[in-house]
Amino acid sequence: LLVIIATIILTPMAIKYATAVRGYDAIGGEYLIPIIGLLIVLIIEDVYQESEKKERRQNMEENKKCPRCGGLLGERPALSRRDNKTDICADCGFKEAMEDAQAIIKRYGGNKSNG
Repeated sequence: LLVIIATIILTPMAIKYATAVRGYDAIGGEYLIPIIGLLIVLIIEDVYQESEKKERRQNMEENKKCPRCGGLLGERPALSRRDNKTDICADCGFKEAMEDAQAIIKRYGGNKSNG
């Protein structure tokens, strides 16, 4: 807002000053002041939006919970073996792997024969 107000005030002053220095009316760089003001506003908005996005991402990552146990996912979540798309905490990932291993052992390892 301050940049826009400053641009509105400075542009006519710059035009009067440039005309007085030149001694005649002409179009020069003083007419670019509103464009420069607009660029400054756009840059400030972009920086602000990026910082907001980064903060939201950090909050989401910090507060993301494991759907299996309700604990925090942590920095490196595991991919659930049940649907291959859900992030779960490392402990639950380990438990799922052990459950699958036990099921395989029960299915194939229980019938041991020497032959």
